[in-house]
Amino acid sequence: MYNKKMNNTSELPGKKEEIILEHRKWVNEYNTGIRADLTGADLTEADLSGADFSRTDLPRADLSGADLAGADFSGTDLPGADLSGAHLSGADLSDADLSGADLSDANFSGANFSGTDLSGTDLSRADLSDANFSGTDLSDANLFGAHLSGADLSGANLSGADLSDANLSRAHLFRANLYGAHLSGADFSGADLSEAKSPGAHLSGAHLSGTDLSGAVLYGADFSGADLSDANLSRANLYGANLSDADLSRANLSDADLSDADLSRANLSDADLSDADLSRADLSDAVLSGADLSRAVLFNLKINNNAPSYVREAVSLYMKIRNILTAKKTSEEIGKEIENKI
Repeated sequence: MYNKKMNNTSELPGKKEEIILEHRKWVNEYNTGIRADLTGADLTEADLSGADFSRTDLPRADLSGADLAGADFSGTDLPGADLSGAHLSGADLSDADLSGADLSDANFSGANFSGTDLSGTDLSRADLSDANFSGTDLSDANLFGAHLSGADLSGANLSGADLSDANLSRAHLFRANLYGAHLSGADFSGADLSEAKSPGAHLSGAHLSGTDLSGAVLYGADFSGADLSDANLSRANLYGANLSDADLSRANLSDADLSDADLSRANLSDADLSDADLSRADLSDAVLSGADLSRAVLFNLKINNNAPSYVREAVSLYMKIRNILTAKKTSEEIGKEIENKI
């Protein structure tokens, strides 16, 4: 009989099956069983599918290549653990500590990571499709080439994360924090990025066709050469953004802030730019055929002779209005000076 006064299984010289059995008793029963302590344990390529590791101590454990499908790791301590190449589809990792862990090339499809600490974690090339990351801390995580299609990342902290070449098609990133994240070459087609925060983001060459970016904070972001066709950018803050050579055909940019943005050589055919602020924006050599610019602010807009005649006329009219207002202001200032002298 095991000594019930043992604090954990680090004192138990049994096999892993006995350790897991005693831990399950500790989790599910009152005043029985022993809490598992598998610190630094070697569980490489072990078949532990469906095992209950909830609230287990597994720091620096080696679980590389293990079959952990459907396993319960909720509330488990796994800092610095090696889960590379492991199979964890459908696993519950909610509220677990995976900071600094190696999860590269692992299969986490459909896994639950809600509330988990994944800061600085290596998830490169991992299969994270349809996984739940809502409210998860993924700051500075390595998600290079990761498969995140259909994943729920709403409210997640992805600041400083590397998502370059990652597949985020149909992913949910509502109000996600992407500040300083590396997103070049990532596929966001059909994703929901509404009200996401990603100022200064690197999205050059990214696939964002059909993406919902409505109300997103993207000032100073680099979208050069990106595919934003059919994207929803209404009310988005794109102040000073680089959209040169981007495909914005049929995109919804209504009421967007595009002031000081670089849209040179961009394809804006059939785009909705109604009520958008384009003051001081550069649209030289941009394709504007069929674009709706009704009620758009065009002060100091940079265009060339390739622009449609109605755009050139509108800009010319804005310049005349500006000159009139400037002249009126000057005359008022002169009048005030004369009054002061009298």
